[in-house]
Amino acid sequence: MLAQESALKAEYEMVLRFSGSLAYSGTLLLNSGVSLFTFKPLFLQQEDKTEEDVETGRSEIHIFDTMAASIYINRSQNLLLDKKKSLYTKEMMIVKEPIPQQEWILEDGLKLIGKFTCKKAVTSFRGRKYTVWYCPDLPYGFGPWKLNGLPGLILEATDMEEQVSFYLKQIVSPFCLGLLPPDQGNCTIMRYSDYRKKLQLEETEFQQRILSRLGREMNASVSVKRDDIERE
Repeated sequence: MLAQESALKAEYEMVLRFSGSLAYSGTLLLNSGVSLFTFKPLFLQQEDKTEEDVETGRSEIHIFDTMAASIYINRSQNLLLDKKKSLYTKEMMIVKEPIPQQEWILEDGLKLIGKFTCKKAVTSFRGRKYTVWYCPDLPYGFGPWKLNGLPGLILEATDMEEQVSFYLKQIVSPFCLGLLPPDQGNCTIMRYSDYRKKLQLEETEFQQRILSRLGREMNASVSVKRDDIERE
């Protein structure tokens, strides 16, 4: 596949505030029809850990996702590819789906981000409500992560609970670099609906592995609470 050439590069700080706080560096390459958002941890800020409550006998295992990932959007093909690694099995996957259509409500308000005057919009997407600031002077309908569909580049976004945030650091334009979809080698390719089912299956298998380690003589139960940008 021939690479399309990007026209602009936007760099973001991406912060996930779940069990603790993880900061990522995000880079968005784009032109009028294609975007590629890649992100990776700034550094390993959290390690997997186990917390035990002696009084209740309750243990909590915290597993943190610190891998790099990439999201490719191609408008002419109505295609989104999300390359990621399973939190439980470490299997590499590419989740393939049509570009999600987000219903935006444009609201009053202006905000200056760097030298760019931005307008406000809100949307609900996969279990979270986002407030974003977009710049009509940058006429690209893309943004960080999977946020898209506004009449201008999204420079800042935060969900209502302030668990997921994206902050613009800088824009480089012009910026000419080839835009290619993620490498699919050694990856399992699946639809989004199948990916959600796979997550549920992996969580069940993870619970069973923990129970088997505890031994039959223990009266124990295991539950999984998974924090994720996408909740549904």
